[in-house]
Amino acid sequence: MNSITLPSGKVLDRHDILILSALNSDPRIPASELGHMVHLSRTAVSRRLLAMKESGVLEEQPRIFSYDALGFSVHAFVELHGRDKSVDYVCESLLQRPEVLRIAIVASKSLLQLEVIALDIAHLRDFMKWVQGFGDTETKIVFSESRSQMTLKERIDQMGEARSRLAK
Repeated sequence: MNSITLPSGKVLDRHDILILSALNSDPRIPASELGHMVHLSRTAVSRRLLAMKESGVLEEQPRIFSYDALGFSVHAFVELHGRDKSVDYVCESLLQRPEVLRIAIVASKSLLQLEVIALDIAHLRDFMKWVQGFGDTETKIVFSESRSQMTLKERIDQMGEARSRLAK
């Protein structure tokens, strides 16, 4: 695939796709190394990175660290089936808590999907008692995680192939 057109109309060329694929593998890779990989100058790569940030394609990458190493030994996902309170109010309240990493509003029986951390099971239990004030919950504790090693280019190519098959 040499380029893709985004819903916004912006076109990502093969250099942009290669840059994003490299960042997908290593978000901290320096612009000079990216330039070497995609055969562009560091300045050209920096301009492309800035353009992708400004268009919303690329988000600011926070520092990567281990919550477990910081003492948060429990990682969990919580489905919250809300009742009688607005979604905005519930989200705003939940995001004030240090245990909440992320919230997704989902299309399912549950209203919200929370990603949370806790110091230990007792801490998670106490936090969940507070969350249950917003509705019924179902908690899923993470024992281990795996991350896809597929590059963005591979993902885009395979999605394009799948789309072509479906169109037939």
